Amino acid sequence: MHTEDNGLKKEIGLLFALTLVIGTIIGSGVFMKPGAVLAYSGDSKTALFAWLLGGILTLAGGLTIAEIGTQIPKTGGLYTYLEEVYGEFWGFLCGWV
Repeated sequence: MHTEDNGLKKEIGLLFALTLVIGTIIGSGVFMKPGAVLAYSGDSKTALFAWLLGGILTLAGGLTIAEIGTQIPKTGGLYTYLEEVYGEFWGFLCGWV
């Protein structure tokens, strides 16, 4: 495995990275959506199951991207990962969307 020297410095500390990720993932929707989920689902058990399932799917997606990021050590995020794995067309579509 090779590493790419792109001149970028790693200057984000653990606390900053943690708060950035929490703020990005949780955001303000967690305070606005529970009522809508409960109203749509009908009861609290189904709503809790929906939140739990959504959390598991989100965790799986995040861990997948983290694993790909360790295997493709290039800058560019999801665009670069899709371009490397599936080709230029899918990387372009991801970047365009």
